[in-house]
Amino acid sequence: MALQEAMSDIKSFLESRGHSITDLGKIKGDSFKVDATDSDHPSWSRGDIHRYSIDEKDNVIILHGDKELKFTGSIDEITEELSFFGESARFLKPQYLLEEKAGWVEQIGLESEERNKKEIEKIKFLMENEKTE
Repeated sequence: MALQEAMSDIKSFLESRGHSITDLGKIKGDSFKVDATDSDHPSWSRGDIHRYSIDEKDNVIILHGDKELKFTGSIDEITEELSFFGESARFLKPQYLLEEKAGWVEQIGLESEERNKKEIEKIKFLMENEKTE
């Protein structure tokens, strides 16, 4: 997730590193896809970058056209900073990744695809196994 003012810089950075960026029509400017994985499904990609904003309670909102996916926490609560290969970035914590996956269906109205269900199962599996280590 990124604030509006960072979206074009992120896109340029990724393209300069050889990544393919797809900016889908109806959500253009709100989200872009990094490295499409299936030409028949333009929304399937190795990663998504979503524009976000903050509501009056400091909770994060992902904008998706005329709809909003609302999280139950601030950016500091729902993300953690990770560093790798000399770069640092903030990523959703696993429990909020689940919240995001559910939000696409429950708040935005996207159909619950089998792929989304499998991703939810993987996240839950990883969370359960992380606790037992």
